[in-house]
Amino acid sequence: QNEDALGFFRDYANAGGATLETAGSLRGGKCIWGLARVNAGFSIGSSDHVKGYILLVSPHEVGKSISVRTTSVRVVCANTLAMAEGEGAAEYRQSHLKDFDVAAAKATVELVKDGLGIMEAEAKKLVKLKMTPFDTVRVLSDIFQPLEDNSDDAIKVLLADPTLQTTTLQGLLWANANAAGATPGNGWGVLNAVTFWSDHMAGRVNDARLYNAWFGQNARRKEQTKQTLLQMVA
Repeated sequence: QNEDALGFFRDYANAGGATLETAGSLRGGKCIWGLARVNAGFSIGSSDHVKGYILLVSPHEVGKSISVRTTSVRVVCANTLAMAEGEGAAEYRQSHLKDFDVAAAKATVELVKDGLGIMEAEAKKLVKLKMTPFDTVRVLSDIFQPLEDNSDDAIKVLLADPTLQTTTLQGLLWANANAAGATPGNGWGVLNAVTFWSDHMAGRVNDARLYNAWFGQNARRKEQTKQTLLQMVA
């Protein structure tokens, strides 16, 4: 079954004009996945490159279908961020490893390319969004450590006293300042702190971390962080 799934992934990617680059399994083999690179991307500055990918997933579970999702990968740290609805995130699904719709495969790759253009515009806005340490803690605490009292004074206390910060918030703040490709002081840096923490630091088990970063709560937190920051730009 795994050989068939990867053959399907390769053929689907090739039909759309993408290249199957890596593959693996999650949840003890219940979820087979492949990442296929699309020949498109963008750069922030001269060295911060983002590439487009399609993520192909075949779950060995009754009632779950093969799916193709769209995502991006930041080269400097291999952080992933799914493209939100309206950003080339149309999802292809089918229930079995048989013939696929070639037109749908090509359309998926074209949507990734369109989505990368939108993502580039958003990234450039976030780079210009200045974030003080106070701003950073407010955004991250709202999502990862909600406070009963989220007044400015409460945020200042949380910022000043690391012992009041959860391990998660401490990890996010570390990633914001020290992770590969860290750019503290702007919205792009805060978003990439969240994606780095989700993909490389969260939890203790690699398998569970990646599944959660792609499909679970942390995938939703990535998108929530991005939307919160974009609202601050507006």
